[in-house]
Amino acid sequence: RHYSIRGIVVKGEGRGRHLKFPTANIEVENHDKLIPKLGVYAVACKVGNTFYRGMANIGYKPTFDGKSKTVEVHIFDFESDIYGIKVDILFLKRLRSERKFMNEHELIMQLNSDKINSTRIKFDLEVRKENQAAVSFYKKHDFKIVDEIKGYYQNGEDALLMRKIL
Repeated sequence: RHYSIRGIVVKGEGRGRHLKFPTANIEVENHDKLIPKLGVYAVACKVGNTFYRGMANIGYKPTFDGKSKTVEVHIFDFESDIYGIKVDILFLKRLRSERKFMNEHELIMQLNSDKINSTRIKFDLEVRKENQAAVSFYKKHDFKIVDEIKGYYQNGEDALLMRKIL
């Protein structure tokens, strides 16, 4: 199961758009929720009922001398205005630590590499086999059943491993 956070998309500084990597800046809904370690992550972002592949940065934006911690997500192949919309961010894999770059060009080169690495990560979910509504929902959103896991849950229920083809 992937760790996730939920939040509202808020206006940022527009720096991601300037770099050709626009980001959704997330104001985390539950302030008691643990935020993953600073760094860059391969993520899946659920907007409405649709999952999108993306990459997230959690940190202070040291290249630009940022002073406050932010959670921002670059959603691949996505151009809609989602300010004020609630989104779910599922953390698939940590790619690297946050670091300060010498200039914007060096940062953009690294972001391109991060994007390539993000697309190589599989997006799997475990779903209760008996929960046909959930299984149907995920199938409708291009998840395929790739395995059945006997006795996966504490109560002995079986799970289906479902993989999103992104």
